[in-house]
Amino acid sequence: MSGEYSKANGDMEKSNVCTKYAGKVFNTITDRVALEDIIREDLKVLSELLDKQEDKMKRQLEVDRRLLKQLKADSRDAETVKKFYEPLQNKVEMMIRHLCYFLTMHFPNIFTNLQCITTNNVKVTDTVVCSGVQAEIRLGEGKFTEAHEFRQLCVRVQKKKVQITDIERYKDILQEYR
Repeated sequence: MSGEYSKANGDMEKSNVCTKYAGKVFNTITDRVALEDIIREDLKVLSELLDKQEDKMKRQLEVDRRLLKQLKADSRDAETVKKFYEPLQNKVEMMIRHLCYFLTMHFPNIFTNLQCITTNNVKVTDTVVCSGVQAEIRLGEGKFTEAHEFRQLCVRVQKKKVQITDIERYKDILQEYR
């Protein structure tokens, strides 16, 4: 082709040689057999993944059908279900409370509305928001800025001093939930 290009006289002949060369290159690249093999090879991975997904969906559908048949045949009442799932629910709730406590104590900057202040800047009132066995939640006021502005907040007030035996008992209770 380069020989024909150099022999060509004028722009028109050179343009024809270039067009002819481009056509040959295009036909070589897009040879149907070669192109089909390239596409099959490239799509082989996708085809395998789709086949695996199809098998997985078929298995999941079969499992769901069996579950539905079992549920129809299952005549458990609400109390039986509650007995089985209530301990699991309690365990999950306990874990969530521990996680929230851990995050609050060790990563307080995660909570955008949580501000830590020193006890010197807190005034606790006698108003009880709620009361539990170990502590009460009371209203209070806290100074958050240097401008001496007090804002309302909730303060946990222990009813009795925490003893080592209480901590051990609490650990035992937690161990029962594990």
